[in-house]
Parts: sequence; C-alpha cells; structure tokens
Amino acid sequence: MSDLTPLPKSPTGNLSYLSPGMSVINSAEKNEIRTDKHSEPISLDEEPTRQITAENVKGYLKAEISLHLKGPVSNEVYERRTAICMGCSERRNPESKKDRIGYCNACGCGTGKRAALSVKLKMPESSCPLSLWSSTEGVKDGIRSKLKAYLLDWLLK
Repeated sequence: MSDLTPLPKSPTGNLSYLSPGMSVINSAEKNEIRTDKHSEPISLDEEPTRQITAENVKGYLKAEISLHLKGPVSNEVYERRTAICMGCSERRNPESKKDRIGYCNACGCGTGKRAALSVKLKMPESSCPLSLWSSTEGVKDGIRSKLKAYLLDWLLK
C-alpha cells in the first residue's frame, strides 16, 4: 500500500487511505472527494450508475458463487479492499441507500442489496473494475468445505 496516503483514523478507529491525486472533504456540510481526474468535487451522495451487460452479469454470478463455494475473503483482505474503496473517486453512498462503505459507480451494479461494497468486498472472485484490487481465495468455510467435513465425519463414524 505504498502508493496510498494514510488519513487520520476515523471515529470507528479504522485507518483510511487515499490513492495518489485524491483528497477528501469531510465536514458537517460536505461529503465529497476531489481527484486529479475531476476538478469539481464528486458528491458521495450521488446515485451510482447501473449498467446491465452480459459481462457484468457473468462477473456477478462468478463472485456470488465463489462466496458460497470458497467462503468469504480473510479479514485482512476485506480491510485492504475497504481502505482502497473508501479512497476511490468512484465510490458513492446515496442517502436513500446508505451502506457502511457505499457503492461502486465504476462497476455498473447500481444500489441493490448485493451490490453494496460491504457485501461485494467479501466475495473472493469479485474484482475492482479499475484494477485497484483483484480476486483472491476465500477462507475455505464455504459450502464445499462444509460438505467435505460432513462427508469425512460420516465416513469416520
């Protein structure tokens, strides 16, 4: 994470990070991010864009299945992904659909329950559409390992 700038700890005690060229404006009146790419601040309250494509559907199904087969990613991976997304200019968190982390505007998933970053970041086969983080292994407590443990237990009885 050497290319990320640490921010002061949040009220929850989590350390936040920003990618190069980003700055955060957080005050009682504003909830915005500025980047080199956008001269005007980007409101985190804007609704993310939804784009339904065959590639998006395929990626979503692959990520969702991986969560059930491989289990969620480790806490370390989840926290690293969260830190990256929290500093990203494509993150949105509209008032009408509040999520702990928010929603990605770049992926095109919209604001459904399963599109929330707090859910997507736990999926082993999900990846950042901006290539800031990639897919990884789960912690192996998915359905496959539970079934394997059950069968081993049954065979050893």
